[in-house]
Amino acid sequence: MYQHSCKNAVQQDFVMMAQPTPFSAQVKDRRAGNRRAYPRFVSTFEVRYSEGKDPMQTGKPLEIGEGGLSLETSDLLPLETQVNVEFKLEDSKEWVKVKAVVRHSEGKKLGLEFLNLKMHDRLKIVDYMATKKSS
Repeated sequence: MYQHSCKNAVQQDFVMMAQPTPFSAQVKDRRAGNRRAYPRFVSTFEVRYSEGKDPMQTGKPLEIGEGGLSLETSDLLPLETQVNVEFKLEDSKEWVKVKAVVRHSEGKKLGLEFLNLKMHDRLKIVDYMATKKSS
């Protein structure tokens, strides 16, 4: 009998946890407008990218965040295209090299999601954004 009651308790807990959390209309509107997992900040930094083994092209950076960046370019790429990205944040001497995928491609703007950003590089972005946010 003890095993049966524990099993029922576990099932009840699971059912309670599996139910979606209700969101207010305001939260739903905000989430619909921005599907990013991490915020992005407008910033000045250097960025270049290439598809496969093509030569690197320079883009005009627009925003950066832990999950990706956006840039202006003259050559748009199709959605889901994987690219090599290198960027250097202000006051940094090192280029961060990462693979990314095109998630947005419209007009002259590319939105890229990082695929293999190393933790120490992610922390550089977090620190960089914190200094920009406080200034």
